[in-house]
Amino acid sequence: MKLMAKAIRFFVFSIILIIAGNSYSQNALQKKVSFALTNQPVEKVLAKMAQSGGISFSYNSDLIPLDSIVSINFKNSSISKSLYILLGRDFFYKTIGNHIVILKKQKEKIEKSKKIVCTFSGVIKNHTTNEVIIGATIYDLNKNYSALSDSTGFFKFSFIPETEFVGFSFSKEGFNDTLVFIKYKSNTTIDITLFPKKKPEEIIEKIKPKEINQIPPFNINDYKIVKTFVKPDMLLHANNLLLPDKRTFQFSILPTIGTNRSVSGAMINKISFNTIAGYSNGVEGVELGTINITKQNVEGFQFAGLGNVTGGYTKGFQAAGIFNRNAGNVSGFQLSGLSNIILDTLKGLQIGCFNYVKTNRGLQLGFINLADSSDGLSIGVLTIVKKGYFNASLFIDEMLMPNAVFKMGTHKFYNIWGLSASQEMWGLTYGVGFHRNQERKLSLNYDLSFTNMSFKKTFETQICMKVKLSADINYRINQRFDLFAGLSYNMFASDKIIDLALQNYIDKTSNSKVNSFDFRSVRMQHWPGALLGLKYRI
Repeated sequence: MKLMAKAIRFFVFSIILIIAGNSYSQNALQKKVSFALTNQPVEKVLAKMAQSGGISFSYNSDLIPLDSIVSINFKNSSISKSLYILLGRDFFYKTIGNHIVILKKQKEKIEKSKKIVCTFSGVIKNHTTNEVIIGATIYDLNKNYSALSDSTGFFKFSFIPETEFVGFSFSKEGFNDTLVFIKYKSNTTIDITLFPKKKPEEIIEKIKPKEINQIPPFNINDYKIVKTFVKPDMLLHANNLLLPDKRTFQFSILPTIGTNRSVSGAMINKISFNTIAGYSNGVEGVELGTINITKQNVEGFQFAGLGNVTGGYTKGFQAAGIFNRNAGNVSGFQLSGLSNIILDTLKGLQIGCFNYVKTNRGLQLGFINLADSSDGLSIGVLTIVKKGYFNASLFIDEMLMPNAVFKMGTHKFYNIWGLSASQEMWGLTYGVGFHRNQERKLSLNYDLSFTNMSFKKTFETQICMKVKLSADINYRINQRFDLFAGLSYNMFASDKIIDLALQNYIDKTSNSKVNSFDFRSVRMQHWPGALLGLKYRI
């Protein structure tokens, strides 16, 4: 019981630590600036700081003494420290991407008994058309609370103020963000207008593109598992809030139950824990969970007991017990117990039972590997590359046994499937190989194949295996046909309980000397051979 109590206390402490750390984010405030100004107003210092740091500020001009004259000299100083030196300790800051909102602390704490719930309401409209805007995000910059405008454009936000002025962000996909600061009072009603984003002028005449067969663009919101765990309002918030905020810690049980609340899809996390499922804008560090859903990019380490769904690129290490699905490039290592799907380019290592990548520029290892095109290597029992290596061939060997073989994969690695037959024997073949100098008139194939042979029976269940290692030279007759000839070395393993006529048949039909030895209950026969045939390029 004591051990259980300690474990519970540790878990609760960890959650409290994560929640407490949620307010800190190493982002725009950590950028460095270096400049000096003498006898200049605070307003000009803020403008210079924004220019030097590549950031922007938002603030209520009534809260900051913009006309005060100061002299400063910053040398490789963080923006956070520079703001403290310039404005003092009465302010705190909220970052949204490279945007910093300056907020003033409440001078006197409000007693709990005197705290009241305030409401902020209004209607959100399009500034150009005066039409109401449905599904706009209203975001409390202090507490991460959010709301959406309804079908009439109306919004209502309830909050308990902790500062004299409270900042709200209004965002909608296709519109410019708007920040509003309201002074603490019980009820406030303001109608908000959002400006549509200007579309770049179309200078070049539109040309209708030709239709080609390709995979349709992947929208992470259309994926079934996303629709199961992520509510529609969270998807709207994620689409509306285009400047992602960064958080050091995040913990969630479900996307709707977590420290980032309904705006989790707009957050980039450095350390993320998802008990059942989590939803975020991105990962820049470590993410652990059962199901991890990332709207944009993953940089670092990501592990899921069940699966990872990523809408952007992945750089680093990604592992899942069952599946990984990525819309963008994967650079690094990807591992799953069942399947990996990359709808763009692999530049690393992919391991799973089933692997798919649009463009392979790395290494695929799996039972089944699929790709549209490949400059890399795909190794598996079945490898299919749409723009890869396909050919069918007919040949005879030193036993004058006809063979039909189909090869598919890439020039660097392909699978071999075949059938061989004679009057008294037939066999099914599987093998692997690679093709060299494929662009030349003369090219080389190196193959290793395994053929299960049957002698005067429908299918031999005892040990009856032929192994062939061969090298052949291809002469390109035209674009489709090759004539090829080569040398091989063969080994035939058969159980002694099989009729001795089988071993005798090998001795009789081979046109080269057959050597043999016994290994326990297995008779091993081996001999050099040759092959001659015609190949058709598909």
